[in-house]
Amino acid sequence: MHCFNKLQGCKKWDDLRHTLNKDGVEGPVDSAGASTRRPIGNKKAKTERNTAPALAAMNASLKKMITSFSMENKEAADRAAVVWNAILDKQDMKIELEREKVEAAKMEAHAAAMKATNEATQLSLAKMSQQSKILMADMEKMDPLARAWHEMYHERIAQEVLAVQDASVSP
Repeated sequence: MHCFNKLQGCKKWDDLRHTLNKDGVEGPVDSAGASTRRPIGNKKAKTERNTAPALAAMNASLKKMITSFSMENKEAADRAAVVWNAILDKQDMKIELEREKVEAAKMEAHAAAMKATNEATQLSLAKMSQQSKILMADMEKMDPLARAWHEMYHERIAQEVLAVQDASVSP
């Protein structure tokens, strides 16, 4: 049992405390007597004194670890950003190449269509040229068989021209 518990209810102790308070002297007696709990002991004071530097060292170590971790995270984030930028650049290049391929395919298709149209036009012109030769041929000097052949082709050409005119007039 602690001596404070024995002194706490003693009249002499109470008087001493009262006199010390009147004189304005404050000391360990007054603070111990005024508190409702027990004063700190030697063992506890020693442990607090010994743990304070260890706590400070541990706090410093923790702060150092946190700063190094945040620096590593920042560096890792920077590296990740560089990698992502490279990936996105490659994706952009791939997309651009695909666009170029599509444009080239469109150009090739257009060129093929133009070539086909040109060939069709040339065939049409060749056919018209042949038809005009048949239509413009002088049939007076021809023998009857060649004349019959030319007349037959005259009728076919006339029918084709009429069919083209009917197709262009009716929508």
